[in-house]
Amino acid sequence: MAEGTPIVALEHVSKVFGSEQQPQTVALGAIDLEIYPGEFISLIGPSGCGKSTLLRIIGDLVPPSMGNVRVSGAMGDPLAHVPARVGGLMQAVRCSTFNAEPDG
Repeated sequence: MAEGTPIVALEHVSKVFGSEQQPQTVALGAIDLEIYPGEFISLIGPSGCGKSTLLRIIGDLVPPSMGNVRVSGAMGDPLAHVPARVGGLMQAVRCSTFNAEPDG
C-alpha cells in the first residue's frame, strides 16, 4: 500500500439504477478503493461490469446510491479540489468532424 493520503477514496460505494416502479439493476456493489498520488490505475473488465459507472461517480457526473466518495480529501463537490494535473480517459474517445469551409 502506498503511503500518505489517497487522492481518491471510495468507501462502500454502490450504484443501483431503476426505481421501485422499474426493475432495479445493481451496477456497483460495496466498492472500496484508494488511489494514491503517483499511481497509475487501469479498470479492466467485461462490458457492463461497472467500469464507466465507477469513473462517472469518481468524476462527480452521477451520484452513488450509497457510500462515500472523497477526491483530494473532499466530499460534496470533489472536482473543486482536484489538481489540474489529474486527468482521466474514458474507454471510447469520440471525435466529431468539423467543416472549416464556409457554406456557399
